[in-house]
Amino acid sequence: MILNELLTRMNCYENKLAVIDEQGHYTYKSLNDRINNIASSIHVLEHKPKYIAVFLPGSFQFLAGALATVFSGISYIPVDPNIGASRLKQIHEQTNCLVLTSSKFRHVVPEGIECIDIEKTETPQEWPVSSRQGQECLYTIFTSGTTGKPKGAQVHVSGVDNLLDWYTKELNITQDDVVLIPSSIGFDLTQKNMFSALSTGALLVFPELSPFDPVYIRNLIAEHRVTKFNCTPSTLSLISDTNVKEYFSSLDTVVLGGEQIAVTVIEHLHELNPNIRFMNSYGPTECSDVVCFHWITAESIRSQQDIPIGKNIPNTRLELENVFEDDTGRELGEIVIKGEPVGLGYLDQSRNSNFDLASSERSYRTGDLGYFEHGQLIYKGRMDRQVKFNGCLVNLAEIEYCLLSHEAIINAFVSLDESGKTLVAWYQLKEDMIVPQHQVTEYLEKELPTYMQPNKLLCKDSFPLNQNNKVDATKLLGELHSGLPAKPLETTSATEQFIFSTINELTKEQVTSKTQSLFDLGMSSLQMVQLLNRINRKYDLALTPRDLFGLQNVGDAISFIDSKKVEDLDLNTLII
Repeated sequence: MILNELLTRMNCYENKLAVIDEQGHYTYKSLNDRINNIASSIHVLEHKPKYIAVFLPGSFQFLAGALATVFSGISYIPVDPNIGASRLKQIHEQTNCLVLTSSKFRHVVPEGIECIDIEKTETPQEWPVSSRQGQECLYTIFTSGTTGKPKGAQVHVSGVDNLLDWYTKELNITQDDVVLIPSSIGFDLTQKNMFSALSTGALLVFPELSPFDPVYIRNLIAEHRVTKFNCTPSTLSLISDTNVKEYFSSLDTVVLGGEQIAVTVIEHLHELNPNIRFMNSYGPTECSDVVCFHWITAESIRSQQDIPIGKNIPNTRLELENVFEDDTGRELGEIVIKGEPVGLGYLDQSRNSNFDLASSERSYRTGDLGYFEHGQLIYKGRMDRQVKFNGCLVNLAEIEYCLLSHEAIINAFVSLDESGKTLVAWYQLKEDMIVPQHQVTEYLEKELPTYMQPNKLLCKDSFPLNQNNKVDATKLLGELHSGLPAKPLETTSATEQFIFSTINELTKEQVTSKTQSLFDLGMSSLQMVQLLNRINRKYDLALTPRDLFGLQNVGDAISFIDSKKVEDLDLNTLII
């Protein structure tokens, strides 16, 4: 088993660089020493906990804490400190977990929860390395629950081992690879990429993700010669939009998942580096992350058909249940996963209605729709995204796929409004592409039946993203009901006009005073990054999120940009 051999494998690479984060560079020996420190502190605990929440951002310290927990025979829970105290409190109420954190985040931990300070761990001593059994829970990831109470999905050792064995071989991950982690530590894909890199002696690069800065990520890719990373299509779109060819020359593999893929994003990055291989992957947290995959070929892009989520990984079966015919005669059904990847269910057993844990072969009903074509599984959206519109059953994801197949569109989202009577489609055009809205309407009329035609089209320069780096549907729908806009402030310069209109586009709020804080205007950290990208492109600058976050108000931002426009252009700054 890969996980039981992991410590031995890591010892083989002790003089090799293992981790790079914002604090420094660390060898495999440094990592092993840190693991020994933390595991010693766990070993001397009077009462050994069943769960340890590692409450740290992605970093050398998080990695050491998670591995020390694993080797101590305890299930770890990755919890990003950026989600705040309330989520940690909810997790503690369900698990009675011990919290492993640092002094920097200790003040966020709710009172009464037992903590180990990772900076004050024991002097290394002998401690027994636990051999993990196949059906033991390796880690628990808490996903958002429909009731507001997070659900703890338990992932077992055999599921992760099966995943890692396939993933490391399929991607050919070796000790020569540099693997970037552009995702929060609270996600399943982060665990997969950490373990796969360590088991092969690769180098892990943890960027600082709060705030998410695509220019900074792009610079890290170039600086550390990153070869592989795994992210959502929305994240890839932000990174590739920084648009400088030389920064992506080291990449050989990008793994995508979690969202529909616009081929224009892949084509754009492929233009910057034609050697990159792109994989589309699919799988829920409840089933050890990836259960099927598809290498995206030039042929699949040229076909202008839906990009498959592909074929199953080893020891996995994919079936369709409750099959029905759609209006094209395709047999659609709910995707059901069976075999090794299926996890142990949720901590709260009452929420396990989609699992069959009693049969000899565990199974999980995903709630996702799909169909098979030429042996490949095609994803067609969530079952709960089927709506009644114009008296017909409409799959919203199908309209999104249609929009994404347009050569100029890189992002799309479709939903009924609050009244249930208006079908709204938002779309984002590729940079520098100009497509009149009537042409998009004509395209949809040609590609979709009449009853599926949106009766409201909205073009956006960028899409709001949620904490999972997926399109934030709540934010988009909220923009429809934001009421009458405030009277805009009169502009006195071209910079003011650009900044005011951009803020309005991003937030649907009008700037009414130069003394207004950017945060008072409702700008999230992600929207700040989107504003920054536009400023950099508009004025040929290389500003960072910290440049904007340090400013007091809109007037300060305008003055700062005006000063940098002159200063940076005089210095012949790099054009982004």
